[in-house]
Amino acid sequence: MEINISKLKTYAENISVLYVEDDEIIQEEMTRVLSRFFPKVDLAQNGEDGLHSYNENPYDLVISDINMPIMNGIEMIKELNKYEDSPVILVTSAYNDTDYLMQLINLNITKFVMKPFNAKDFLIGLYYIVEQIFFKKEYAIMQEKLKLSNQTLEQMQEKSEHATIILEKNKIKYANSAFLKLSKYDDLQTLKDESPQIGTLFDLGYNCIQDEDNKDFIDTLKNSEKSKHLVQRYDENKKNPTIYAVNFTEGSEKEALYLLSFTEITPFLEPYKFDRTTKLPNRIFMFEEIECIRQEYTDVFAMALSIKHFSEYATWKGKQGAKDFERLIANQISGLLQKQDFNNIFLARFSINQFVLLSSSSLETVEPYLNDLSLHPLDLDKDKQNQKQFSFTPLHKFLTFPIDLDTETLEIQLVNTFDELHF
Repeated sequence: MEINISKLKTYAENISVLYVEDDEIIQEEMTRVLSRFFPKVDLAQNGEDGLHSYNENPYDLVISDINMPIMNGIEMIKELNKYEDSPVILVTSAYNDTDYLMQLINLNITKFVMKPFNAKDFLIGLYYIVEQIFFKKEYAIMQEKLKLSNQTLEQMQEKSEHATIILEKNKIKYANSAFLKLSKYDDLQTLKDESPQIGTLFDLGYNCIQDEDNKDFIDTLKNSEKSKHLVQRYDENKKNPTIYAVNFTEGSEKEALYLLSFTEITPFLEPYKFDRTTKLPNRIFMFEEIECIRQEYTDVFAMALSIKHFSEYATWKGKQGAKDFERLIANQISGLLQKQDFNNIFLARFSINQFVLLSSSSLETVEPYLNDLSLHPLDLDKDKQNQKQFSFTPLHKFLTFPIDLDTETLEIQLVNTFDELHF
């Protein structure tokens, strides 16, 4: 192995050294060599002096002989190893005794240089150890900067109304109160202890990030368009998803440090994905949900649902009355699904008096409850005689959409199904 002297000097320039040696001639020679690389080399005559010096001023590196009076090197090393931040130790000795070597191995001594010194062997051992210390110190400095940076970030982000987390090495290092509220965690420590994958805190959705693993989640953010940086989370009843845009900032690729903030954008999407009259998901949102189900399941089970004689009621009550009644229908169906704990069923408004229920499993269990569904028109006290002639009976038909059915064909199939219901 060739030694890069210039690098050795660079590595050694901020490393503190204690040299423990009782032989004054060897001590003088070695100090002269060590001073070529280290800015300062402190000396001790034996293990006891070395331990005293270390107590007063902890060193990064201790170079020590073994056989010394008062306290030998092995006894000193045993004491030094009791410190939480024990130094790196390089042992020098004229003794090549097996017992000594075994004791040193048990004390985690990684470098042992025999006397008399071979200059090249000594420099190789020194280079190996100094390089380790250098990078350990650099890492500690970087971690401290990172800590200060994180503290500043945390102070800033705690004031933010957006849910924010800091990821370090693919684990959640920090989350502000807004994110804790979003993720249903009581406190940051519990979140850090459980260390969930980000993707598991959100629900699957079409055009939303599907990755559960934190590394994959970050890779998707790096490699996809910003318009696709979306996640969604359903409410307790598995209805009404809240959509969040994920804002992504990379702090340090080497340390895998990332800042993620989640901004709710549902209000901006409502005109696009939700029906104005009933506030239910519209057909655009419905097709997205179908794609979402298909990502996990082979088939999508559906029910086309309509109300008999709705058109007559609309003629009688007028445009606004028809809207009010359709809103009542939507609330009744939503209430039924919620009451019976059909939380895995997605309800959407396809068109006027046309509702679609979607699920990854059969919807036949819903049918008995629909037959008991009692829908009453608004303004019940007015014109009771005319109202009695209307039968507000739910009409429905089951469908199954195989995975290879394209959106256009699926839409035509639904249109034809609703036509059949009122034929």
